[in-house]
Amino acid sequence: MNKEYLRQVKYNQNLSIHKTYKNFYLYAIDGMTIRFDYNKKLRKDFKVKEGNLNYINPSEAKFSAIMDLLNGHIIDGELGNFRQSERELMKINVKNSMDIIDFNQSILTMDRGFASLELMAWMKELNINFVQRINKEFYKAEINRIKDNDSPINIKLNASRLRGFKDSELKEKYRKESYLNLRLVTVELESGEIERLLTNIPPEYNVNRGHLSYLWFEMDNRNKLQYFKKQV
Repeated sequence: MNKEYLRQVKYNQNLSIHKTYKNFYLYAIDGMTIRFDYNKKLRKDFKVKEGNLNYINPSEAKFSAIMDLLNGHIIDGELGNFRQSERELMKINVKNSMDIIDFNQSILTMDRGFASLELMAWMKELNINFVQRINKEFYKAEINRIKDNDSPINIKLNASRLRGFKDSELKEKYRKESYLNLRLVTVELESGEIERLLTNIPPEYNVNRGHLSYLWFEMDNRNKLQYFKKQV
C-alpha cells in the first residue's frame, strides 16, 4: 500500500510490463472484519460500545482494500470503526486511488455486499467500469422480463429506491432520470446455480459474457482472498 513505491515503479504510466486482461487492469474491492483481543482503548478508538453484547469480546474494526488482481498490489487500504459500511469505505478506497489508477482503463469487481443503485450510479458518474455481483432477490421485476443471458437492463428509479440514496446531489440528479441503464449478464455455474452480474461495460468494448464470467468467477474469487490472508 506504499503509493510512493507504486510511483517509483511507474505503476500509473500504463507500461507494457504490467499485466492486463482485454487491455484492462483488473481490480477488486473487498472488506473484512478485524477482531482484536479485548482492549478498552481499541474499543474506544473503533467506537465499540461498552455493554453491547454483540461486541463484548473481542473488539472489532472494519478493513477495506482495493487490489490489483493481476499485478499483486494492494493500492489502498482503509481501517474504519465497526459501524462503517463496506460501501462507505469502498468510496474512500476509490477516491484515494484516483491518482494511481486510470479507472477509464480498468475494471472494478465487487461482491454482493456492495450492491446498491446509489453506488452503481456514483461509479457511472465517475466513469468507473464495474462488474457487480447481485443477490438473486435484487431487481426481480426488471430481471424477470429479460430472456437473454447478456442484455441491457433498465432499472426503475422509483421513489422507494431513491429514498436509499444518501448523497443528496446524486439523488437530485437521478430523481430526474427514469432508469439506471446497465447491462445484465447471467451465468450458470457447474453446480447449476445461477449468478447475475450487473455492469456498465458496453458490448462494444469487446468484453463479452464469457470474459465477464471469467474475470469474476475465475480471476476475482481466486485471487482476492489470498491478498487479505497474506497482507492484512
